[in-house]
Amino acid sequence: MDSMTASLRSDAREAYRMTQMTEEFADIPSLRDDTSHPFSLRKGRRDHISAIQTEQTMSYSSNQQSQDTLQLLSKIPDLYSENEQTLTSTLYFIRSKTQGSHLANLDLLVQNNILPPLHKVLCLDHLPSAQHNALWIITNICYNSKERSETVAYSSCMGKVFELLKSQDLKLAEQAAWLIGNIFDSAPEVKLLFRDVPIIADIIDLLSTREFKLAPFSNIIWALSRIARREPQDPSIALDEEEARRLQQEENLLVSSMVTITPYLCQHDERFLESTLDCLISITDFSDKALMCLSNGQHVQQLVELTSNDHPNIVVKSVHLLGSLAAGTMQMTEMVIQNGAIERMAVLLGRHHNKLTQKICWTFSNISNGTENQIGSLFTTSAITSLLAHLSTFDNVSSQWAARTFLAISQLSRMRSMELMGIGAAPALLGLLSVNSAETVDITLMTIWNLLAIGNLQTRRVDQNGMQKNPVRDKFEMANAQEVIEAFLDSPNQSIRLHAQQIINTHFSPTSYL
Repeated sequence: MDSMTASLRSDAREAYRMTQMTEEFADIPSLRDDTSHPFSLRKGRRDHISAIQTEQTMSYSSNQQSQDTLQLLSKIPDLYSENEQTLTSTLYFIRSKTQGSHLANLDLLVQNNILPPLHKVLCLDHLPSAQHNALWIITNICYNSKERSETVAYSSCMGKVFELLKSQDLKLAEQAAWLIGNIFDSAPEVKLLFRDVPIIADIIDLLSTREFKLAPFSNIIWALSRIARREPQDPSIALDEEEARRLQQEENLLVSSMVTITPYLCQHDERFLESTLDCLISITDFSDKALMCLSNGQHVQQLVELTSNDHPNIVVKSVHLLGSLAAGTMQMTEMVIQNGAIERMAVLLGRHHNKLTQKICWTFSNISNGTENQIGSLFTTSAITSLLAHLSTFDNVSSQWAARTFLAISQLSRMRSMELMGIGAAPALLGLLSVNSAETVDITLMTIWNLLAIGNLQTRRVDQNGMQKNPVRDKFEMANAQEVIEAFLDSPNQSIRLHAQQIINTHFSPTSYL
């Protein structure tokens, strides 16, 4: 691999890590949401009816929430009851009112010290059912709340939670893992509090030593995906030796767990499969060693097959992992190509699902930073044709990855650059200049400059104005490129302005050749 290709591949993967990891899955746009469409009249009426229903529901929910909260507050003293029947019924009641629709005011429950009596219940080892319900209630309290998760993390409950994670009762261990996963999902910063607790080792032990059961293992795998997740490291901040050693040990544990986790790719339960993919993403996004474990032919083939799944999230996450592999070594990229991933993704582009399109465009960008043959595969599989056909429908993120794909082609392959122009890329590239992203515009201008320079190498003839005959420039001129690019000569962005000037002065201004 030459230095330019290595740099491009490294930059592509790092750019993804820093900008893509926290994005939510986008919804598939609906025709009925288009206000310019006749359906918008029907939509307006539907929205009016929905608003009335929502107002009525909110009024009811507010009253119900107050009643439920008052009932729950009155039940807190019963958590100290020595009577098993009273304790059991109290726990069940609190659990039922703190899950699902979350009618009760959970913040108020925490403020009224519900955690100390729950900690007492967690310590009742002779009542595993009560312990399980207490864990469940605390999980409900933490769900989707950074503040409440932090409160639980700093509470006395956590020591017992970690103890129950090692319980021989799989039901208790599962719920403890689920609770920890919810805390780290809502408040990832609190992981630092427990850096000396072998949470990952305990969860991997659960997966590798217990008899497989679908439902609990699905929850445990999901929890591991949240616990294993790392935020991108700032390379300018050096870690101390102890922290670096701890992170290395943690990575080694997670890499060893790949042997246990990857076989779950053949599971057919959608929830379990999605949790497995989440877990693999969390590990491989920061660990190249883990990515190598995923790069054998069987796993890659399974991921490609999963892109045909009916569940959109499974498709998106499978493409994510294939994109990570394509950003790895040349051998990993080749494995992705040989297993038919490009053909499948070219078809998926037509779904117009924002998050899926982003992942596909990112994958194509990674492949375009490969060898001449790997770049060629994007053309022979019609991936580039599909990319150009759907480019006008892309959001800003997808447009930028598409722009990076075209830039890499223009930098690494003269032959494919000419082929790109031959299949009508000029209007599409000029269309990218209208994207509301300075970086995308700048990347596209650099691509146009590269393509025009390659075109100059094809012939040394000059036209009647003394300019070199350039087949690439001819195609851009037909698309009215000069007028489009001149609009950027006064851009406040210096890089955009300079690239536009460079293109106009070199390739479109007759005076530059006199």
